[in-house]
Amino acid sequence: MQNKYLFAFDLDGTLLKRNGTIDPLTQQALTYSEQKGHYNVLATGRGILKVKHLIKNKIIQNIHFAVCSNGSIIWDVNNDKINIYGKLSKEVYYKVRKYALEHELLLNFDTDVLNGTLVATKNQNQYPTWMTDDEKKRLKIFNRLKLEQCDDLSNLNSTNLLQMSLKSSTELWPIVTNKLKEELKDQAIVCLTNFNYTDINPIGISKYQGIKKLLGNLNLSKENLIAFGDSGNDCEMLRNSRFGFCMSNGTPEAKNIASEIIGDHESDTIGKKIFELINQTN
Repeated sequence: MQNKYLFAFDLDGTLLKRNGTIDPLTQQALTYSEQKGHYNVLATGRGILKVKHLIKNKIIQNIHFAVCSNGSIIWDVNNDKINIYGKLSKEVYYKVRKYALEHELLLNFDTDVLNGTLVATKNQNQYPTWMTDDEKKRLKIFNRLKLEQCDDLSNLNSTNLLQMSLKSSTELWPIVTNKLKEELKDQAIVCLTNFNYTDINPIGISKYQGIKKLLGNLNLSKENLIAFGDSGNDCEMLRNSRFGFCMSNGTPEAKNIASEIIGDHESDTIGKKIFELINQTN
């Protein structure tokens, strides 16, 4: 099955433009890919409800699977089935919570039934003090959570806490990430991503490990994998793919690993590359 492709796409900074839409030519390419018998897969740090919103509102179409929360959960789109592969402990939650409250960070809290954001501020401010006016304008919160909600959910045995992520200022970003890496080294994977986010995932979980499960289920190998990404949590799938493409707006780490650096996420570069690869095999 050498000519069967599984196209895997990061969302933010890759498949999606800054305004949350997909380039029209790239959408045409996804449709063409499906028509030619290939697989289109989203591989994202976003929680599953945020991804379902995109697909059910037809912001992105012709998707077969979604690897969400950096691989903690996989959604079979056509059959509307999910599989959970890892979750974080209550202890991890409270350690991350401490940093969010101390530094006024945005804490994204993802389970299989709830995706939301805790905006940790002091003095009951609407926004953290480090946020610029431009960041406030661009901030889009899917579901704003209260601290009590997060605490209550984390204490329930039935809660599948699939992922957390912290958004911080440019100055705090590497500091918080490095501190959490040390504090959670035996309990979770901590990864620096783009747009000042720090992802916290269960040990053994990653986008690529989720994709690897899909490849096995579909009787494919990494020789069939074509990956597109832009930052730290994409590096493993870029490295382990037949072709790994990094966006020109990507991080230095992702660019160094990629097979090729293509245009930025505001352009039609992904669509052009999909058409090029498929037409080479016909």
